[in-house]
Amino acid sequence: MRIRLFDVFSSTLVLVGGAVILSQFQQQRLARFRELQLARRMGQPRKRAIVVGAGFAGLTAIKRLASLLSDDPSTDVVLIDRQNYHLFYPLLYQVATGGVEPGSLAFPARMVASEHGFRYMQATVQSVNLAEKCLETDAGPINYDVLILAPGSVTNFFGMSDAAENSLSLKSLEDGINLRNRIVNAFEQSDRESDPDRRRALLTFVIVGGGATGVELAASMSDLIRRTLLPNYPTISADEVRLILVEARDTLLAGWDPRMGELAASRLIQNSVELIVNTSVSHVTDRGIETTDGRKISAATVIWTAGIRASPLVESLGVEKERDGRVRVNDTFEIPHQPGVFVIGDAAAVRLPGNERPLPPTASVAVDEGPAAAENAVRRLHGQGPRAFHYHPRGDLVSLGRSAAAANVLGLVFDGLPAWFIRRSVYLVNLIGFRNRLFVVLDWLFVSFHQRDIATFDGLRLRQQLLPQPVQQPQQRAQGRTWSAGGS
Repeated sequence: MRIRLFDVFSSTLVLVGGAVILSQFQQQRLARFRELQLARRMGQPRKRAIVVGAGFAGLTAIKRLASLLSDDPSTDVVLIDRQNYHLFYPLLYQVATGGVEPGSLAFPARMVASEHGFRYMQATVQSVNLAEKCLETDAGPINYDVLILAPGSVTNFFGMSDAAENSLSLKSLEDGINLRNRIVNAFEQSDRESDPDRRRALLTFVIVGGGATGVELAASMSDLIRRTLLPNYPTISADEVRLILVEARDTLLAGWDPRMGELAASRLIQNSVELIVNTSVSHVTDRGIETTDGRKISAATVIWTAGIRASPLVESLGVEKERDGRVRVNDTFEIPHQPGVFVIGDAAAVRLPGNERPLPPTASVAVDEGPAAAENAVRRLHGQGPRAFHYHPRGDLVSLGRSAAAANVLGLVFDGLPAWFIRRSVYLVNLIGFRNRLFVVLDWLFVSFHQRDIATFDGLRLRQQLLPQPVQQPQQRAQGRTWSAGGS
């Protein structure tokens, strides 16, 4: 096939022209944002709308808020978060298993602020003074007129201090990186370990919690172990590795359509994941776990995905909460008797009329709550009453490993490649930034035809000793010294 110079030139011209047009468009939006911020500073805004938290709920709320108030220089629109990026949490388990690179899941909050016309402040909100309408932060007090709290959640250890101390969680980028390091280091130490009991414990991985995070992590860890780690560690056989998923209830994905749990269990068993259901973990030590039925499992790595509870920030609020710390709000997201203060996302327990249970703390719920809460916040600013929120569930999706997933779309439950394709498409649509989408696709393509990344990174608790060293007896130490002296 001949390549004509004209074709190359015209294609290059189109690409360059497109890039120039896109750049000009971005510059115009940035200039508009600067003009708006200048107008707000010169006019000394009389009102302030604040969103706390840059997760799914907070980010969709602030974007909608900025859109509704884009022509109102009298209102300062501010997003506050202790991290300066939005984390795409649904793919965090793939960071832990070498499927995607950490940087592909983080998008700078200031870039979102510049694009959508609001202010971003990196600060830690320590408490909320509802009476004074003031946030106490490490950057000083900040007053507000309307407030949307979306601080997210933390791992719920259900009061088990030993679980918090001896298990790994998966709630941040650092968690994902540290978990990948732990898995790889377990194989590294096993490769040189001669004691069979210690080697067996090093190669046993226990995941506590059979919800969506636990199921997706187990499936992805199985792929990592079978397709990347075992081929690169020839001294370790597949029979030596145990991957165990423990769930307190009698089914996986509890609260979902039962068929989804059955599909997940079947797929995990096919991928050599041991399932222990209807069993709770009673103790977690540095040597493994104990279950309520008396079972003891030696394991150097225990991962806790058994549940979440609301961010500690909302614990300081003197309002009604659920057992998991979520704030009870009405169907407008307002805290009762606190007009203009809204709570959404993982920190909110939203009970809609006709529903016995509050909406689940999932990303799909959060992205619907954010814009609705923003619209109600603007209505409060304008002296109007808020409107009730109506939620229309779209279904459930869960990844089950390489080219496999399960889906519940409008009551139709199916698995296999179609479900996998839908799941991946949903990921890409909701990722922020063209660069992040491109890099994630490239990571997926690379993993599909090659192996996963098993490099560890210095500086993040990497070279940790996974099991305590056995204490040598005095006689053994003396023999060792005598042998060394004789050999010299």
